[in-house]
Order: sequence, then structure tokens, then C-alpha cells
Amino acid sequence: MAKIAFSKGIVPLLLCTLLILSCASAQNRGITLQVGVPFPTEDTFLTNYDGIFALGLVYTQPTVFSIQLRPAVEFERFTLEGAGTDINQLTFGLGLGYAVALSSRLRVVPEIGVGLTRLGFDVPAEFDVSLDSQSGFLSWVAVEPTYKMLERMSLGISLAYRTAFLEAPEPFNGISGDTAFNKRTHVLQVAGGVMYHF
Repeated sequence: MAKIAFSKGIVPLLLCTLLILSCASAQNRGITLQVGVPFPTEDTFLTNYDGIFALGLVYTQPTVFSIQLRPAVEFERFTLEGAGTDINQLTFGLGLGYAVALSSRLRVVPEIGVGLTRLGFDVPAEFDVSLDSQSGFLSWVAVEPTYKMLERMSLGISLAYRTAFLEAPEPFNGISGDTAFNKRTHVLQVAGGVMYHF
């Protein structure tokens, strides 16, 4: 069910993104490769895990009044130390940023965004626990200072706070998973990025 809901939800999100981009300006576009580390926060099931790495690909499309459309695909990996259990999180999202020019080379981009996310669980066979996946919506707020090193290349650092709202997992040992502890995640993510302008 999680895979079906995720697949159905991703289609309208992609169509909406393509429609918006087709109406936007074609000037000063960019694509950014980001590598960072996620840090789970607050009291949810994810806080038992350690963030290993985050990898993201962000397309930046300037529009009017310094507003940027920023569709992105991101992958995050978490692990439960000592248990051999891993979580792989895949997100397709659309961000809305506002570029603030501090100088001819330095910019700061605050951003808000929403997307669809899916968490896949990799549990060792000896635990005899059937965990498939959880899907849901993800929202984030972020700020990203960027510095233009070359005509077509900029370097940036992104600080983001991401919250996922997930479907309830299946009951385990007769205990319902329909709780905020099991249905939400909160992650602080720090990442460095390289943007290519075209």
C-alpha cells in the first residue's frame, strides 16, 4: 500500500513541476549537487538512528522578483548502531526560494518546500520483523548562502529543517503504530553543494 500511494502521489507532483517550469524564465538556471549529513531531532522513532549521509540534486529556475523554483530529489540514509537496521529515505519535492543578493558574488536563499517521501526499512532476517516502508508528505524550511566562484560555478552551504508526516505502520505485537512517535520525523540537515549555472 505504501508503494502504491507513493507512486500515485508522485505523478501529479511531477506534472505540476513541469507545468510551472515551462512557464518560467530560461535565464540563469542552475543544477546543484549536495552532499551532507542528517541529524534526527525531537522524540520520534528516527531519533534512535544515526544519520549517515544525504545526497541531493536540486534544479534552480529563477522567475520574477528574485523568486526561485527549486524541484529536488534527495536520498538520506540512517542506521541503528549495533542492530544492523538501516533506513533509506527517498524524497521528491518542490521548493520555493527567494534570492537575496548581498554582493555581486554572494547570495543567501531562504526556502520553503513540500514533497513526497518514502522510508524503506532494511532489517536483518534474524529479527523476524516484517517492516516494508512508510510513505507520506515532507515539508522543509532552509537557508542557503552561495558564493559564485566562477562564471558558471557557485559553492553553497545549506541548513535545513525537515519534517515528515507519514502513514501509520502496521501494528506490532498487538500495539498500534498510529502515534505521533511512529508517524513523524524531524531532521536537521547540513549540506555542502556545488552549483553549475547554464
